[in-house]
Amino acid sequence: MPGAFGRFWSLGFLTGFAAITSSVALGPSPSVSSPKQPIDNSQRVTLRGNIHERMLLLLKRSPARETALRQFIEDAHAPGRRSYHQWLTPEQFGKLYGPAESDVAAVVAWLQSHGFSVARVSRGKTAIEFSGNAGQIRGAFHTEIHTYLVQGEEHHANDRDPQIPAALAPVVAGITAMNDFRPKSYSVVLGRATYELRTHQVRSEWTLHPFALALAPSDFAVQYDLNPLYGAGINGDGVTIGIIGASNVDPAIVAAYRALFGLPAKALNVVIDGQDPGLNGAALESYLDVELAGAVAPGATINLYTSADSALESGLNLAALRAVDDDQAAVLSTSYGNCEQFLGSAGNQFWAAVWEQAAAQGQTSFVSAGDGGSAGCDNFDIPQVAQQGLGVSGFSSTPWNISVGGTDFFYSTFNDTAAAQNVELATFWNLTPTTLPANSLLKPVPEQPWNHAFGFNLSTGGVFSSDNPTIVAGSGGASGCTAGVLASSGSFASCSGGYSKPAWQTGSGVPADGVRDLPDISLFAADNANDSFYPICAFSDDCIPDEEGVRIVGIGGTSASSPAMAGIMALINQKYGPQGQANFTLYPLAAQHPSVFHDIAISSNNVPCQRGTPSCALSTLNDNTNGFYTLGQYYAGAGYDQATGLGSVDAALLLKYWTSLQFTPTTTTLSLSPTSFTHGTPVTISIGVNGNGGTPSGQVGLVTTATPPVNTGVGELALEGGTVASSFKNFPGGQYDVIAKYAGDTIFAPSSSSPVTLNVAPEASTTSVFGSYFNFNSLLFVSISDGGSYPYGSYITIDAQPTGVNAAPGSTDGIATGTANFLDTASTGTASSGPVSLTSNGVAEWIPSSGFPAGTHSLSASYSGDASFNASSSTTPLTFTIIKVIPTVNLSANASRVVVGSTTALTLLVLASNTAPAPTGTATFYSGSIVLGAASIDPDPFNPHLGAAILHTTALPLGVDSVTAIYSGDANCNPATSSAINITVQQPASVSAVVNPNPFNEAQSFALTVTVSSVAGLPAPTGIAEFHGYGDESSISGAAALVNGSASFTGDGNSFNPGKITFDVSYDGDSTYAPARARILATETVPFSVGGTPVTIVVPGSTTGNTSIVTVTPMGGFTGAVNFTCALSGSPAAAKYLPGCSIPSSVNIAGTSAVTATMTISSTAASSSAYAFPSPNRMAWLAAHAGVALLGMVVFGIRVRRRRPLSWLSFFFVMVIVGGLVACAGTGSGPGGGILGTTPGNYMFTVTAATPGPNAALPTIWANTKVTVTIQ
Repeated sequence: MPGAFGRFWSLGFLTGFAAITSSVALGPSPSVSSPKQPIDNSQRVTLRGNIHERMLLLLKRSPARETALRQFIEDAHAPGRRSYHQWLTPEQFGKLYGPAESDVAAVVAWLQSHGFSVARVSRGKTAIEFSGNAGQIRGAFHTEIHTYLVQGEEHHANDRDPQIPAALAPVVAGITAMNDFRPKSYSVVLGRATYELRTHQVRSEWTLHPFALALAPSDFAVQYDLNPLYGAGINGDGVTIGIIGASNVDPAIVAAYRALFGLPAKALNVVIDGQDPGLNGAALESYLDVELAGAVAPGATINLYTSADSALESGLNLAALRAVDDDQAAVLSTSYGNCEQFLGSAGNQFWAAVWEQAAAQGQTSFVSAGDGGSAGCDNFDIPQVAQQGLGVSGFSSTPWNISVGGTDFFYSTFNDTAAAQNVELATFWNLTPTTLPANSLLKPVPEQPWNHAFGFNLSTGGVFSSDNPTIVAGSGGASGCTAGVLASSGSFASCSGGYSKPAWQTGSGVPADGVRDLPDISLFAADNANDSFYPICAFSDDCIPDEEGVRIVGIGGTSASSPAMAGIMALINQKYGPQGQANFTLYPLAAQHPSVFHDIAISSNNVPCQRGTPSCALSTLNDNTNGFYTLGQYYAGAGYDQATGLGSVDAALLLKYWTSLQFTPTTTTLSLSPTSFTHGTPVTISIGVNGNGGTPSGQVGLVTTATPPVNTGVGELALEGGTVASSFKNFPGGQYDVIAKYAGDTIFAPSSSSPVTLNVAPEASTTSVFGSYFNFNSLLFVSISDGGSYPYGSYITIDAQPTGVNAAPGSTDGIATGTANFLDTASTGTASSGPVSLTSNGVAEWIPSSGFPAGTHSLSASYSGDASFNASSSTTPLTFTIIKVIPTVNLSANASRVVVGSTTALTLLVLASNTAPAPTGTATFYSGSIVLGAASIDPDPFNPHLGAAILHTTALPLGVDSVTAIYSGDANCNPATSSAINITVQQPASVSAVVNPNPFNEAQSFALTVTVSSVAGLPAPTGIAEFHGYGDESSISGAAALVNGSASFTGDGNSFNPGKITFDVSYDGDSTYAPARARILATETVPFSVGGTPVTIVVPGSTTGNTSIVTVTPMGGFTGAVNFTCALSGSPAAAKYLPGCSIPSSVNIAGTSAVTATMTISSTAASSSAYAFPSPNRMAWLAAHAGVALLGMVVFGIRVRRRRPLSWLSFFFVMVIVGGLVACAGTGSGPGGGILGTTPGNYMFTVTAATPGPNAALPTIWANTKVTVTIQ
């Protein structure tokens, strides 16, 4: 496998999170990240039967529908447009812009035809969830799931690119993942610490500087000007924030966080899609996200969406799809990512599709930009320099989400003395003790890009040391790898481009690079480089104040920035409703109201790198990177930059100006020439967009009223100098209007042109026929050659594609719709497909259900025509020959050793191909050269491609027989002969067995004797006899060698629970005799029963009438000693002077008669001064009347066995006996002390009778009885 696999990272920073105790500091996360260590291909196995649940097949819409969707999203975000803020439901989204119902149904049917279980099609038609095993994956996608060792860890992944039929390619984007390499959390964990409640300073379990000031919620509110909003009642009330995470959380810990920091109590909603992932290594991330989002928007409802990983699917993908399909949260946030290159085509398309659907539904999606600076593909958790070059996270780089980067605080004394630094810190932080939730931040601190290596940090003085390599920094950069050459792992082996520049990404500082840049915005993300970080609660004892303070976890990363920004967005939504893709507003705000943003113009997210790796060069800049090898990018500057985006925000001003944008009106004109023409004719397009005070920029969309709806949006064109001059030939056929829609930019308002009517006549078409087959040697689909020959059973697809006669070479002049009919003129007869619908790429595909039979074939097709293309038929047929094959045959028998004269089942399986119908014909079976018989080949009931012939024969001769079978062949398959199998035919053996005694009891041994009879004149059987005895939840097994044809076993009755016992006895056979089996039944009883007579004591303390006769009755022939114990097991409430018992220690049972023993009950009589009160000298009285507490432990052997041979399990019970106060003479004045005696009422005594049984290693056998004692 390519080394790119090693670049994927595992989820979470900590394995076994729930097992960590409070004394363990949390360190950096272990991860699987480096591509430099090769995968050990020798360490792998093929998983042929494992069930892989919850895989996602990503769907895609046609280009026309994608254009129409993008136009809708632009309109939904453009004030004044009819669709402004008219958000879609998931069902509307799927119906209007998803793949056609027929296309989705075809994909579902194809999956089911390969044996997959289809769970659902997502509500927005973004993906299909399905499950299957490795064999089905291999058969459907022509790839296998292997086990690989990557950096010593076992992972499962596909070994080559999955493939699908060409006809499904326009509908299927790919499988989101066929491996268990998980997304990475963008958090940096410092560890646990104690947070001083009054000073807000921290005592940590990691190394800190003299000051360590956590950015608590109240401090965050000062930094980003939230308090005016809180004062006005803007707190997120009525808004739901959806956190997409990979772990569940304990809501009690989240509640403790809110209580500690003075936030109102608010229940957390956990939405689990499928199986619960539980508290796992990603738990810290989930705690951070839900706590911080709820702290910034304390009135908002927080939904945590999570799901357990399946074998080949990330639970995060499933949770994200659920969050968007639920459409309950107006604001979404996730703090995970993976770089574009590692996501590959399907991974990038999945996140683009999810966030695009969210934007159309009015959901605002925030995504962490990453924690690796400009090196978005390297693992920031490893202390090393960058080696992968520039890169960004594909989770965060789509045009439909807001990418959130990271900042740190900037103190101008970063390279000054400690004294000077302390003085500056005191100007921003109140170090006078206060009590939570009061804030300690006095005013906003200036910010810089978060950067451990080259930041202007108090911790380093702004000096990077190569002895401490790191790339930890807020990420950003240009999208550059959403397309490229795929590796077998699903990642890109090389990159060819990223997302195009979105229409909204314009303004001062935005690079003119033609691609999506990130981040869009940034917030504090630091992890103590300048003495501050976020405090969160993640352990059961966190956020619970005590005399020393309160325990917290210190954390940072853009994992914090994203949920924090989601909280701010919830405040916007509370006042103005759902906003969708907020970048449509943020970028114009930066141009029109720059005070909304804290523009950051110092430092960078540049990181050190390994010499000789991509984009790495020796820095000659006059800054703190000079002399180090760095990636050279990206530096903060005025306006937008790729280190911090637009900067951080002033939340109060953000809300104030959110709806105050003023756009300069524009007028859009459209000219088309000609307006009446035949489809495929080039049309000259002239578009002009004018506005006062400047030149409009951005995109213009061409929108039609043509039918079907997929033709509504026909393309987007970029303005150059406010105009478009182009030639366009893809207008669909029919009569309709065309409008040019200008999307607007940060200054100029959208506008639409007047409609221009077109009359487009259909052009003549040509229909071509072509095909492909799956080559099992190269594991690729290969084009069929005209006149070629292919083996019967080849997986062959035949395609027809209409194209316009005016189409340029390699193009089609648009996408044809309608149907095609295929005709196969074959040597075996003529076959027709019937009408086959063209898919959304204008191709019809026919796969005959029974494949193509052997012989010659000539394929042609006729096309029905539509509004753009006239009907046509192919003129040149596709010809090929299917040649007969020698099928695979496999012979088996129901047993390899049989008794002479018994019936033996011989089965011949015949397979031509896994795609062809079952072969027909007959099979003839032989023992040597002797014909045993013949049977017809019939389809296997469980596999329609497999033929089976079964012969039941009694004619196998004594000895070792070499058996073969010959398949006769049929019209498609040549004859074939199986390999020989050996069947040993032996003399019969008869097995019998006897259990003695039968029945037997638990406390005695039993003997099992097995006898194997011989055939007259032959020696006695030899070999091994085995038995397996089992009863109610208990079993034993054994084996012994036969001596003179018999073997004996001795067992202990205590191995079983009483009841019916079954003994299965088997003989393995020897050189003369065949194996044989027998079954006998036995019964086991308990050794004895025990009972006792009730006792009535007329007066407490009485020594008459105070005995119970305990009777032990033997059963199952038991004899021997029985040991007694007795104990009080029940008494009236608040009873005093509890009674006791005594009983002889044992009795002996010598015969079949019952034996008895006498249990004596002792009670306490009342004294004459029973109602005297104790002395007023209470202390002396307490000393004199001190009670004695007795604690006893009784060990009982319990007969509980869960089908484990010769095993037992003991349960321990603790019985606490509390004695009453002991009466003593009073020591003070007043009446003498008396006692009330044993409290009258009903008492219960338990008598236990036990015997050890014959095997001391097994538990004691016991029975008990309850004796009622009434004291009057």
